[in-house]
Amino acid sequence: MAPPTIVEKEMDDMFKEGIYPTIQEVTEALEPEGGMVFGSLDECFLFFCRYARKVGFATKRSTSRRSTYDQQLDNQVFQCTKEGQNKTTERHVKERRSNCLIWTSCPVQITAKRDTDRRKWYLKNVRLEHNHQLHPSDWMLKFMRCYKKMTPQEKFFIQVLQKARLEPRKVMQIFTAMGKPRREIMFDTIDISNIACRDRAGERGTDIADTMKMFADMQRRRPGFHHVEETENNVVHSLFWTDSLCKMNYDLYGDFVSFHTTFSTNIYGLPFAPIIGVDNHGSTVLFGVGLLKHEKIGSFKWLLSMFVEAMGGKEPKYIITDQDQAMKTAIKEALPRTRHRFCWWHIRKNLKENNAAVFAQHPGMSDDIFRIIKNSLDQDEFERALKAAISLHKAEGNKHLNTLWELRNFWVPAYFKDCFYPFSSTTTRSESTNSMWKNYIDHKDTIKRFVNAYHTIQQNCLATLDKKRHRTEEKAPSLETGFPIERQASQVYTNEIFRKFQLELRNRIYFKCSDLAKGRQYFFNKIIEPGEKVWKPYPGEEFDRSEFRVDVDEQK
Repeated sequence: MAPPTIVEKEMDDMFKEGIYPTIQEVTEALEPEGGMVFGSLDECFLFFCRYARKVGFATKRSTSRRSTYDQQLDNQVFQCTKEGQNKTTERHVKERRSNCLIWTSCPVQITAKRDTDRRKWYLKNVRLEHNHQLHPSDWMLKFMRCYKKMTPQEKFFIQVLQKARLEPRKVMQIFTAMGKPRREIMFDTIDISNIACRDRAGERGTDIADTMKMFADMQRRRPGFHHVEETENNVVHSLFWTDSLCKMNYDLYGDFVSFHTTFSTNIYGLPFAPIIGVDNHGSTVLFGVGLLKHEKIGSFKWLLSMFVEAMGGKEPKYIITDQDQAMKTAIKEALPRTRHRFCWWHIRKNLKENNAAVFAQHPGMSDDIFRIIKNSLDQDEFERALKAAISLHKAEGNKHLNTLWELRNFWVPAYFKDCFYPFSSTTTRSESTNSMWKNYIDHKDTIKRFVNAYHTIQQNCLATLDKKRHRTEEKAPSLETGFPIERQASQVYTNEIFRKFQLELRNRIYFKCSDLAKGRQYFFNKIIEPGEKVWKPYPGEEFDRSEFRVDVDEQK
């Protein structure tokens, strides 16, 4: 819980540890009056403390006097803790912290006097007029340290909600939605936050050891679970793990992988590197998880090598990453037979940023370049068109364009027509995966909590897969044409992929076919609608062009 202010601490310290009054005792406390009788001095002080807590000030024992007859206390003065004077100037008072107690020479006090038979104590000289602001307990009580407590049930419920990544404000809203007025809840959002902070602090010292024990237990209980650590001087620097579900997915859909790193997923700042792919529903699936020492060639190469080893030596055929030189080098060394592609979104972003001044001097140049990149159907077409555009805009000496030209076989779509990159020209899937993980983990979390989140995510993925499999196996998609190929596709594809196929089939109505060399060459021309002079784009249009040539090779 948050450290108490001076006012809170003063009011709390009136009571001895273990004998705090109940809230009812405080709210029903009576005002002291002269002549009230008590069985002991402690009873006198506790009575005054209850009243003080109700009204909203702190009291203390002040001067006392002993009897000359038996040397026992027979007179005790109780005062407000704000009695006395400050020994600072006004300027210094203003500069003091807000949780410092300022004395006001408050005159409040009462005297407890032992009666003549030495058995009872009574009150006299009662003075209750303060010269400062009070803190009545109808709102202040819950801030007392003695009352800022949660029941075991409340704490357990809060921890469950925190595992679901609910922020403290939402947790508090749930408690109020359960019918308890907000001002009657004896803790606040800071106290809720501190539960997670204390739990994390308690785990941090043994985090790696606990994670290794968890891995060892998982390896015993779950066939197919595999983990490996990169260590140096008995210190773990990087981690990689996978399981039977990941291996099954990779065996089925491992031709293509997407690889991208992100930060802010753990308390140590280790880059998070999930290796993902696409399944037969078009959904993202996980192949393995890495937490790396850094984003350098050595870490990337280690991770990719451990991944291939865990998958029985099977390398992916195709991989997509952002334009990172360390990744490029690591992939070339660790995956020598894998075709590497750069994310088009990052290429486009860098192209715009690095050539902003050039594009401003040559209006239309950026549109020409992007149109050529998108619409070129083969390598020769792209190279001829881009050279012509660069010459037209006199940009032959542009350093960044020349660099991208040298790397064109890593990112230009026309160079990947014979490659399998399912619905993926960018690393958006990896970035979405990273974003999704951050719904389950926090940048302050330990590795142990990160691994627990991994289990939750895997279970959620299985539940989603079950739902999609049920849709495909139990619900036949509706057909839009009488073409045999559509019916056949509905039986071969999952529902999600069949809908993509149907879109392509539907878009056939926007073209007319010309048979130039029967069985060997065809032309498709976009249809111009009646009353229109030019063709219009159609929904889901992939290429911004009106004509396509189709060459048929019966041998292939």
